[in-house]
Amino acid sequence: MKLHLPLIHLRSLVAILILLSVFNPLIIYGQACQFQQGQNGGVGLPVVSPVQFERGNANGNKSHFAEGLSVPYRIEFTTLEANQQYRIRIGFEVKKNGKVAFDYITGFQNLHLNSLSSPELVNPLVGTGLEGLSGISNSFLAIPSPTYTTSSSFNNTASASFAHLKTTAGFNPEVSVPISPHSSSLIDKGNMAVWNATLNSIQYIGGVDISQGTVAVAFEVVFTKANNANNVVLAWGGHIASLLDWGQGNSASAISGSPYHMYVETVVKTSNGSMICNGNMDCQLSSDAVTPVPTCSITGPATLCATTALVNYLAVLDASLNGDVSYNWGVINLSSSSTAQIVGSGAGISSIDTLLQAILPSDSFLVRLRVQRGGFFNYCYLNSVDSPGTKVKKLNVEVQAQAAPSIISLNSSSTSQLNATIQYNGLIVTTGFNYQWSILGPSGFAAGSLDNSIIPDPVFTANMSGDYTLKVIASQQAAPNCVDSATVIISVEPAQACPSVITQSICNAAQLSFPVSSLPQPDVDYSWSVTNGASILNEGGDSLLTILAGAQDFDITLQLSYANPLLNNLVCTYPVIVHPLPIVTAGSYGPTCLTASPLSLSGLPAGGTWSGSGVSGSSFNPSVAGAGTKRIYYSY
Repeated sequence: MKLHLPLIHLRSLVAILILLSVFNPLIIYGQACQFQQGQNGGVGLPVVSPVQFERGNANGNKSHFAEGLSVPYRIEFTTLEANQQYRIRIGFEVKKNGKVAFDYITGFQNLHLNSLSSPELVNPLVGTGLEGLSGISNSFLAIPSPTYTTSSSFNNTASASFAHLKTTAGFNPEVSVPISPHSSSLIDKGNMAVWNATLNSIQYIGGVDISQGTVAVAFEVVFTKANNANNVVLAWGGHIASLLDWGQGNSASAISGSPYHMYVETVVKTSNGSMICNGNMDCQLSSDAVTPVPTCSITGPATLCATTALVNYLAVLDASLNGDVSYNWGVINLSSSSTAQIVGSGAGISSIDTLLQAILPSDSFLVRLRVQRGGFFNYCYLNSVDSPGTKVKKLNVEVQAQAAPSIISLNSSSTSQLNATIQYNGLIVTTGFNYQWSILGPSGFAAGSLDNSIIPDPVFTANMSGDYTLKVIASQQAAPNCVDSATVIISVEPAQACPSVITQSICNAAQLSFPVSSLPQPDVDYSWSVTNGASILNEGGDSLLTILAGAQDFDITLQLSYANPLLNNLVCTYPVIVHPLPIVTAGSYGPTCLTASPLSLSGLPAGGTWSGSGVSGSSFNPSVAGAGTKRIYYSY
């Protein structure tokens, strides 16, 4: 049956519409709930901050969000009654096509990705009827933990993520937004906020089965309108599920192309259940507006040897899984003595999983990698995703070699006790190193021995005199296997040799003193002896030896006895020739007269010496000798 309506005067039509509105609450309150979502500028476009609230869908042309951030939402209520309580039921898609979309709700201010990025400001009052009004009250209430599903695994993951978000480490609250007009409690990521009303309760509608590919969940908020005619603004955020929580391929950015939703189901007055707003107030978020935050991890040595010239650090990126990232290496927080620098540019764009980056070592520094995708950047540090990571330190390994004694006299000893001391970062250590000793010299060849060359304190034994250079190499047993070496010089003085004795021949049964060129040195004893019937009359303090000869040639023997038990005694021999006594005749002379001429004297063998009264040279003068019998002598 067709209904035919007559033509009605325009004024009458208006009257009819007004009359109908009295009986239809959906029409009377059709504009009472303005549901909007924040849009902060398209991907790669200038950032809009504070975000702009609009009624409509958010895609990559309008918004840019990173996983782990929250899309800000608000409802402005324009016709609520003073002092009345209202219940709002809001739904959102937890899963879309098997992926996690929105995993829980948060406070409205969650657009701060990391400590080095600038947060984007959310002010839910901008563009509302409350903007610029003074004396408007506000209220906040803690959002419950998201344990609304029948899956304990899902509940645990979502709750842990929400709990971390509310900590200081989660940049909560975002006090680094100096231009925010709201208190820290209102911008707390764990609180929902309302203006010109008082929040009474917030609860998830629990017991949701999320085993299906696409699942929606709802939460209810109850508040009481303030005692005035002004609007009410309710604000919260929808947390974008992150691959850091849900794993690769399970997060919001993996929802290919299809949008996911946050929507207002109903708004009712609790006193009588009358409907204020109903159905189809939906805001959609397209996955092209959601970027997975780039991730990276760095591995490499945290300790370097002083001799290290080049070291490599390996960064594992998620580029092959989630799209290209640009990267920029840095060495930061350098010490005053640091000379660390990057080899090459240290920056570029990568689509591979790993990136090798080399840097020169220094005293101490930190390694940091900045990765960026779709306008969102992140940092990783050596062995950590959090600053500052592991500090790279240079290990100061210093080996010192000692010898006691460092000067050896072979008269006394042939050995010296060696010792290697290792200072490791200024502290003496006795473990963790291997040792290798070697002998260099004298004259470039080994002329001694070590009782053990792989211990820190071997005993060195010299075979001959000279200056010995001994070297020890200490090698660290564990990474980074630093090596250092040191040398020590041992001066080995020779053992005392045979002194020289000035010998000359001697007559039978005569005595003679023999000078000795040097006295015994410390730790050396002289022991003298003679052979073949000779005898020592006096040793003269070992410096002048007086000997009575026998009838034969003989040897003077000197034994040098050393305190050094490794040296054999030295026997020195000095031969002496003994001449037999000559047969001497003086001849016969006279008698002669007192006045006679001097007589020539001639003795055998020739060359002797005459003496006696009247003798002068080899003549005898009677007048000088005087009368009588005279005795004269010939000595040879």
